[in-house]
Amino acid sequence: MSKIIKISLLLSAVGFLFFAGCKRNKPPETPDKPSGPTIIRKNAIGEYTTKTNDPNKDDEIRYIFDWGDGNLDTTRYFPNDSMADTTHVWIDTGHYQMKVRAQDNKNALSKEWSAPLSVIVNLNNPPLTPEKPSGFSTVGRRATNEYTTKSHDPDNDEIRYIFDWGDDSGFDTTDYFTSDSIAIAQHAWYDTGLFAVKVRAQDRWVLFSEWSDSLLVTVIMGRD
Repeated sequence: MSKIIKISLLLSAVGFLFFAGCKRNKPPETPDKPSGPTIIRKNAIGEYTTKTNDPNKDDEIRYIFDWGDGNLDTTRYFPNDSMADTTHVWIDTGHYQMKVRAQDNKNALSKEWSAPLSVIVNLNNPPLTPEKPSGFSTVGRRATNEYTTKSHDPDNDEIRYIFDWGDDSGFDTTDYFTSDSIAIAQHAWYDTGLFAVKVRAQDRWVLFSEWSDSLLVTVIMGRD
């Protein structure tokens, strides 16, 4: 075999190896440190985000979250370099170090876990039973009337109120109010009769109080 042919074959082999190396799948980079609440209540839903880049730009990425409580969750696949989100609920109080790792759609894992995010999980307490609703106890049919109540949250969480008007209209839920402040709701009855109005409180961590005592409201014919 001539020297020229040998050199040509050698260059072809080197070129092939270089091309194959360029096409070889590369793992995603280490994900960003997770972002989300660093203080959260026990049994509350926390949302966390992260992202990373994959050298193979057409790869999609999913993320393995280690929550520090013995549980790992794997997300769906996300486009390369886009924000990924997922949620978690800690069922015990404590101090947790959560971290995340990336995996592309060819099963290559990032070499490292992300930097950890420290999360403190506190015990949450439900709001106290709200005061009995206050307002007119005799009203006209179809007339809109205001009713008030308030409650205290042991953790000073904001509270919203769910009013049960005692009719077939269902429940009305207020906006959030600061603990111990007076909440206002409005209602009109479309039938005459005696109705029991009661209310319960809910904090931002979705814990409920007991129902309040009922205010009896008599609805008379009034003016249409």
